[in-house]
Amino acid sequence: MTFVIKGKGHEAMKREVGRLLKENDPEEIMAEITKRKRIGKIIVYHKKGDADIKEPNIVYVDFGPKPHGAFDIWATICHEVVHLMLRRDPPWYANEQTQKILKHHKKYVPVNFHYSFQYLIEQSLAFMIQVTCIYEVGQCRLEYKVWKTMFENSGVSLFTKTAWKDWLRYLKSKDDYDSIDDWIAETLEKHWRISK
Repeated sequence: MTFVIKGKGHEAMKREVGRLLKENDPEEIMAEITKRKRIGKIIVYHKKGDADIKEPNIVYVDFGPKPHGAFDIWATICHEVVHLMLRRDPPWYANEQTQKILKHHKKYVPVNFHYSFQYLIEQSLAFMIQVTCIYEVGQCRLEYKVWKTMFENSGVSLFTKTAWKDWLRYLKSKDDYDSIDDWIAETLEKHWRISK
């Protein structure tokens, strides 16, 4: 099993989330989507409040009461694992053209959020891959309008709105790419090209 849940408290919820992780391993789904190397053992700890990660393989998530229960926690773990997977060596931004575009747009900060442009792109990718994982387990439609409000409330709509159609094309033709990193570079070049 890829996921190990540690710590004390919220035992019933941890068991339910553990069952969901075993039935629908998000890391396996993500490896298929991104064509990136799997992380291996991922340790999940309870942490009250916002979810977080510690590289290379630790996820912190609140196992306390959630509006949607265990599945909501499963989806949160998906999101955090995307960050871990995208940052693995080589990180998603290692492509030379991607680095140039990120550097060029480094002063951009989304309204009401304190994301760097690089983190905006990574956070957008995390949400798009997360909702694709949710779709893959049969829990939603993969339509922008379904997720529009979440993207807006999370400060990632600049990228997600612009790249959504490209994302759907990628999912249909991912065999044409060595990994998602190539698609990211292509999409950044298409929509955030550096003017000469």
